Amino acid sequence: MRSPDHPLAHASRLAILATVLFVGACGPDREPTSPADNTPDLGAAQASQGGELPSAAEFNRQVPGFGGFYLNQDGTPTVYLTRGSSRAPAERLLAGYLSANGLSTAAVHVLEAQYRWQQLQRWQAAASVQGLAIAGAVFVDNDETINRIKIGVSDMGAAGQVRAAVTRAGVPAEAVTIERVEPILMVQAATNLQGRDRPVRGGVQINFPGYLCSVGFNATSGTQKSFVTASHCTTKQGGVESTPYWQPLE
Repeated sequence: MRSPDHPLAHASRLAILATVLFVGACGPDREPTSPADNTPDLGAAQASQGGELPSAAEFNRQVPGFGGFYLNQDGTPTVYLTRGSSRAPAERLLAGYLSANGLSTAAVHVLEAQYRWQQLQRWQAAASVQGLAIAGAVFVDNDETINRIKIGVSDMGAAGQVRAAVTRAGVPAEAVTIERVEPILMVQAATNLQGRDRPVRGGVQINFPGYLCSVGFNATSGTQKSFVTASHCTTKQGGVESTPYWQPLE
């Protein structure tokens, strides 16, 4: 038996220590030791967005205090943030879009939000169940341009009943705005949804390479006529890169 001071015993201890260090270096990454280690990589998220606008869900996930986002009439990126929230996360998330459109972060316009987007989403769901059960109610929307729940009614005489119904559903009265809108008229577009229809109206079936989808509704911007459909109804999801559309059998 060797003494602890024997040269071979000393060498053995060094070999064991080296082995432990080697195994530790090859093992899994250490657990985070500070909150910074758990911070989401916002730069990576921004890069993944490229030049496209982030979704509301992405804003909600990455921007504390988020209450809504939209482009105003002149195209200014506008974001609602609750009081005390930093604009920096929103600027980072929008950096790819801003760069692609020749804008700086100074172009982002921030408005004070009274409500968080997640709150409004929950209230929209509750208001839809109760409010749309009232005759004359047309739609319920989480309107990102006003940081409120907007309810459209075809007759303002129904506004009181609608407001009472959504209040019973737990939606604060001050979070709701009601306005008169034209009713949605159901029109038979064709003998069936696969039939040829001119002019094309919402709901009819359309083709694009390899798949079937349907028209949402028609839209006009200036003299440009277009239509809205689901984001997956394109050759590149969420993009509009010259995807051809046609009606079946044409």
